[in-house]
Amino acid sequence: MASQSWRAGSIASAQVLLGLVALQPLAYITVLTWGRFVHLLLIVAGLGFLLWRERPVGGDCSQPAALPLVVGLVLVYVVNQFRPHAAAATRPVLVWPSWVVPALVTVSFLATCAGGRAVRRWRRSDWTAVIVALLAVGAAVAPALVNAHGRAVRVPWPALGQVVLSLLAWWAGTRAMRGAARGGWRLGLWVWGALAITAGAGVGQAAAAWYREHQGDSARARHDLAAATAQYARARALATRLGLRGTADAAAFKLAGVLAAQGQEEAAAAALGLQPGYVQVIPADAWDGPEGGKLYYLVSCWKDLTLYPGAIEIRIFAHGDPALGVWPLMRVKLGGVILDDVFVDAKKSKPFSFFVNEPVARRVRLELTFLNDLKQDHPPLDRNLWIDHAEIHYQQVAWP
Repeated sequence: MASQSWRAGSIASAQVLLGLVALQPLAYITVLTWGRFVHLLLIVAGLGFLLWRERPVGGDCSQPAALPLVVGLVLVYVVNQFRPHAAAATRPVLVWPSWVVPALVTVSFLATCAGGRAVRRWRRSDWTAVIVALLAVGAAVAPALVNAHGRAVRVPWPALGQVVLSLLAWWAGTRAMRGAARGGWRLGLWVWGALAITAGAGVGQAAAAWYREHQGDSARARHDLAAATAQYARARALATRLGLRGTADAAAFKLAGVLAAQGQEEAAAAALGLQPGYVQVIPADAWDGPEGGKLYYLVSCWKDLTLYPGAIEIRIFAHGDPALGVWPLMRVKLGGVILDDVFVDAKKSKPFSFFVNEPVARRVRLELTFLNDLKQDHPPLDRNLWIDHAEIHYQQVAWP
């Protein structure tokens, strides 16, 4: 009798410890982006449906095979995606010491081992889930096992430690749920509740960003520019942190329009992330692409931008190396539309201007392509295109 009580107490202790691990996502409510919140919403929806379908009814205390496995994998997700020691830079609500989660998982694992006789024997589905967990977690660390040349193997101890911790969490979670049917179901409900609160907080923050923008529109319609400024600034800050790029861009543009209406031109430009005079500078080392702005073969470089409505001049500063009397030919595309093909006829940096009229604010890609590469050894000839910085000049902004 005492032995059974000891086993039951061990399983209950493991469930409590795993419940504490499941609380870790709550500390990240103020730092997660909208994409991460969407992931949590999907997990909450799936786990919630499974909990509802497999809930104990009346005196039935049987434990279905699917629920412990799913909860175990969710615990693996929590352990990997919400690491206290990796969150210091993001400043979540509460950062536990780095040893807390490993300690909780390890002790819960030992507790389930102590109560092991109360747990049913493994099934084929258990081993299948072990393999899935190994593949899922191991895929994240496999690239680190081989260096760039593929000749030597190094041991990434932090990554391997995370794999071991994940397996312990999975083992403890599945076995603790099977050790006591109703207690296991309550553990699943507890894990679901922690993730549901976290995901719900994300939805609330997104709703707050949209509400602030709407309040700013209402204040602007009443010509209460001070209130509109405050509401748009809050909406932009919240949407930027959540990664709601469209809402952040819209709030920033409306905020800049209100500031410009008050004669605060420099503040309006700053609200859009522009320099005074409504100029955006793309540094020479900021170009994306396989070679950046060094186009010495048939390749492109690009930069994704947010453009606001109005008359815009795009200045590309570039220089080139001619060959056989022909200068490098540069194609300029904006949002997939070719603006022009021009010969870069200068060995020192020179501006090339292109004019567009943007009807609405939008995210767009500015892409530069080298079209006429030439390289030969005898005699040595090499035609190259070098992209320096670029400037986006808003000659006129169409404020709302």
